[in-house]
Amino acid sequence: MSINGRDGVTLDRLDLSGHAPSEITLLGPDNVRIVHGDRFDIRIEGPDTARKALRFVLADGRLGIGRMPDSGGAGLATISISDPVVDHLIVAGSGTMSSDRLSAPAVGVTIGGSGRIATGTIATRHLDIELLGSGNVTGNGHADTLALNMTGSGNADLGGLRAETTAIALTGSGTGVIGSGGEVTGSITGSGTMTVRGHARCTVVVTGSGRIACEP
Repeated sequence: MSINGRDGVTLDRLDLSGHAPSEITLLGPDNVRIVHGDRFDIRIEGPDTARKALRFVLADGRLGIGRMPDSGGAGLATISISDPVVDHLIVAGSGTMSSDRLSAPAVGVTIGGSGRIATGTIATRHLDIELLGSGNVTGNGHADTLALNMTGSGNADLGGLRAETTAIALTGSGTGVIGSGGEVTGSITGSGTMTVRGHARCTVVVTGSGRIACEP
């Protein structure tokens, strides 16, 4: 496994003494649990076969987690990460990722496959969420602005999130629930559906059989 031209290494060969990463990417089918902590640390649980298959790349404020090729039958591992500065989560595959909180001026969440990301409390000025497949994202908290881009059949369960200003771009058959008490703009193309809760003012153009519902 390599990321940006850097080959992955086993955890025992990964240098954790530098700056903690602000962006964490999961490329495989495993489970990643992130908690806010004063010190950057990584621990692995699971079958020996899964642990040995894992590879890590840490560079330029980014941590990548993947697997050696042909390790699909190795079982699943759980990677527990303590990180004081994480603000961007990425899943590119079928894995799952959770974070107890995301607090930064700008926060990003991206799913590029069938994976799942569950966030705890979000506190940010700008939240950018991209669902580019059949994945699922859940989250709650507050964002001054939310940009939600969905392409595919994914689901965004953000009813517990309060965004003051929201821009939606939904293409495909995805579904979503968001919370907003301000302006909601954007477009729905296809058969997707979006529910907005919280006395929002919705100006969303729908093309196709899709639907938007603005509820109190």
